[in-house]
Amino acid sequence: MNKTYLRLENFQDQKIANSLNALIKAALRRCETLGHCLFIGNNGTWLAIAVAHELGSNLHAKNAGELNAGSFKEFNSLAHTLTNLEQGDVLLIKNIHELQPGIAEALCRAMKEFKCSVIIGNGKYQRTITIDLPSFTVIGTTSRPDLVLHDSFSVFQLGENL
Repeated sequence: MNKTYLRLENFQDQKIANSLNALIKAALRRCETLGHCLFIGNNGTWLAIAVAHELGSNLHAKNAGELNAGSFKEFNSLAHTLTNLEQGDVLLIKNIHELQPGIAEALCRAMKEFKCSVIIGNGKYQRTITIDLPSFTVIGTTSRPDLVLHDSFSVFQLGENL
């Protein structure tokens, strides 16, 4: 894919692009990560890629289904994803409305506190450890905002209806 094409200036809705560009420049000027974003509608993935490009950040893309917990092992897939992020990285979660409630709650905690709890061991040896995470930006995309957990909306500093 041509990286010069993936620039906010090439996005179809210049009002949204200009708003995002101002937020990105402000975050970079303050040496901070961009606030978490929720993109509703079509082109959310394209926009997330463009935002990561404009930030000069690494992009990690996951479908919500990859993070959902059907077992103990899968629950730690969220922890694995989060602990592999570096300072300033962008985590794109496609179809964020498909996250199961427990995973959405754990993600929200990580987004607010930049901490992640991991369960290790089994039975009486099972314990939970908390890992500090670097600052990162989550960009969630959805076509179904009505299915995003209500409490999840509070962690997104920017919500755009595309």
